[in-house]
Amino acid sequence: MFDTQGNTIKSNTTVTVTAAATPPGTITLTKAALKGKNPSLGKDVLTLGGSIALPTTVTSLSGPLTISIGSVSKTFALNAKGSGTAVPSSFKFGKRTSVAPFTAKISANLSSVLTAAGVPAGGSGKATIPVTITFGGADYAGILNLNVTTTGANVVGK
Repeated sequence: MFDTQGNTIKSNTTVTVTAAATPPGTITLTKAALKGKNPSLGKDVLTLGGSIALPTTVTSLSGPLTISIGSVSKTFALNAKGSGTAVPSSFKFGKRTSVAPFTAKISANLSSVLTAAGVPAGGSGKATIPVTITFGGADYAGILNLNVTTTGANVVGK
């Protein structure tokens, strides 16, 4: 390059390339049921069933696992059979094939999760809630769609 008077212009450009983060694996949710009270007494129960495709490098179903339902998280220490409890919540992997089926029972105050998903306390409606599982050094993500109905003091969702 030259300037307007014919002088050579030198320029150095540095380009930094950053690898994109590895996208999370996918959680396939096949069952969901919510039972709670209005107002929540901290004993709402969300039962989930589904599966995740674990990489072949994961050879054991034991170890720490964290499941997050919206802003509520529970961490479990899974035993050699892939099950664990954080009383009164529980998580269990089923027999692994190409995917790892699981069931989870989450007991907590879920009113803030429902409110964040657009269902106000005492209200009814459709809730779309992010679900993440961290296990074996990887993250898995899915979406929980619940139709929430509040009748008097009872809250249910499917």
